[in-house]
Parts: sequence; structure tokens; C-alpha cells
Amino acid sequence: MPSWVGRSIDRSLRNLGVSRLDVGILEIDLKGTESATTLADVDQVYDFYARAAGDVLATGVVERVFAYCHSPQHMATAMAVETVTGLAAQFSPAEVWPRVFFAELEKRGLPFFGMAPLWRGRLAAAGGRKGSPVVRPLVWALSHPQVTRAVLTMSSLDHWNEAMAAAGSKYDLGCERADFEAWGLEWPADRLTQAVRVA
Repeated sequence: MPSWVGRSIDRSLRNLGVSRLDVGILEIDLKGTESATTLADVDQVYDFYARAAGDVLATGVVERVFAYCHSPQHMATAMAVETVTGLAAQFSPAEVWPRVFFAELEKRGLPFFGMAPLWRGRLAAAGGRKGSPVVRPLVWALSHPQVTRAVLTMSSLDHWNEAMAAAGSKYDLGCERADFEAWGLEWPADRLTQAVRVA
């Protein structure tokens, strides 16, 4: 793992033209992991995050290590690793499970990166009730105060401009249910939704 980590960091430094990195994000390769049993083994998941975080920090050129998590189990495990100081996960109206952890993240002061708030482009095509199809799901994701940053890919200058406009917009939580229906998503009428409404 140390050599793999070193190569990845060197490539990032070259591509960005910098000498240091603020954040290194660790992600378990779901496609490359042959055994599904391994992915469900909490001890092995913990070992991956702990060893990889140690290897990243040992390079001396990365300030902080975040864990990119694909499931609630992986996020709970990553939060137990002392050297993991931030979390990241897919977070969109179609993938609301990270909200389970928001209260604990806020309590511990851990940053959270919401990845793919447009559900890897699918919500951009869905439209929503009103306004830009790109803006509404992104504004929804950013309306959660625990979301430190949202990370998405952009395919055009228009897409960039829409995303920048979303960053300065406010989301009306009173419209959330109608938006979910317009996006063709099941309304998550559960304690997570209620917790966000109260907050």
C-alpha cells in the first residue's frame, strides 16, 4: 500500500502543480475488491482506513485524511479511525443515508464532502418543479449545514455557471416533498427528514 499511496499522491501533485495537498481522500475500490465478504468485514474495513491514512500522512505532504464511504457501515467504521479527520459519501436527494451521521459529524467537528449531489447526472435530467434542473438538487444538498463542500463534475460552461449560482441560493425545505416527487424519488418520510426539518 505505501507505494500505491506514494504514486497516487505524486500524480496528484504533478497534475495540480502544487507541492502539498490539503486533503487526501481514501476510497475502498468496490469494483476491484473480489470478495464481498471482505467489504462487509468491519475489522478489514477499519484496517484499510487506518493503514492507508497512516501511509498518506507518512508522506509528509498531505495535511488531512478523509474517508470516502459507500455505506453506513463503512462510514461508522471510518469514524472510529483517529487519523481520519473528515468523511465523504455520495449525497443527493436519491442517496440520503449520510444524514444518519450528520449530528455526530457536527458534534465532533468533522467536515463532510457531499459527492455527486446530482446523482451522477441523473437528477439534472429529471428537472424538478421549477428553476434550473442543475441548481435545485445542488441547492438541496448545500442546504444541510453539515455539508462542508459538494463535489460534482461539470460538462460545460453553462453547467459551471448554474452550479456557481446554486452555491449562493437558499433552499426552501417546505418544498422538499414536492421536489422529491418531481425528481421521481420516493419521499424519505422518516426520522432523518424530520431531523433536517427541525434543524
